[in-house]
Amino acid sequence: SSAGFWSSGGLRGLFQGVSVVSLLSMPGAAVFFVTYDTGKRRRLPVPVAACLGEAAACLVRVPCEVVKQRAQTDRLGRRPYRIFADCLREEGPAGLYRGFRSTIIRELPFASLQFPLWEALKALAGPGWADKPATSAASGHDRLASGSVLAALSTVHSERGLPGLFAGAAPRTAMIAIAAPCFLASTTP
Repeated sequence: SSAGFWSSGGLRGLFQGVSVVSLLSMPGAAVFFVTYDTGKRRRLPVPVAACLGEAAACLVRVPCEVVKQRAQTDRLGRRPYRIFADCLREEGPAGLYRGFRSTIIRELPFASLQFPLWEALKALAGPGWADKPATSAASGHDRLASGSVLAALSTVHSERGLPGLFAGAAPRTAMIAIAAPCFLASTTP
C-alpha cells in the first residue's frame, strides 16, 4: 500500500479475508478433483483433464481471492460477507471475477505440468501406492473415521511411527520441486 504496511492494517490487515479462503478452499479443491477425475475417466489426456479441473476450480477460487484481497485493504472494517454483498450490488457478478483471465493464464501451465508429473510418479511407485495412506490407514479404525484430527494423528503415529505422519511427502515434494520452476518461469516477465 502507498500508505505503508502498518498504517494499512499491519499484521491484522495481512490476515483479513483468510476465513473466506479457508472456508472455500475445500469446495474449490472438490470442484477441481471432480472435474479432473471425470476427465480422466472419459479418457482425456491428463494435461487436458488437469486444465479443465483448474479452470472449473477457478470459478470458485477467484471470487474468494477478490473478497480476500478487498478484505485485506478494507479500511471500513467490513466482514467478508459484507464485502461480497457490496461487490455484487455495486459491480454485479463480473466484479467477483476480476482477474479471472490472468489467474487462468497463470494456473493452466502449472496444472498441465503438475498432474502429468503426479500421475507419472504414481505409476513409478506401483499399483495402489497412492491409495495406501488413506484407505489402508482408515480401514477398521473408528478413531480415524471419527473426525478428530488428534485421534487420527495419534492412531497413525502409534501404528506407523513418525514416518507414517509424512507418508507421501517425498513424491509430492518431488512433483512440486519439478513443476514449480516451470510455473515461476511462465509467470516471470
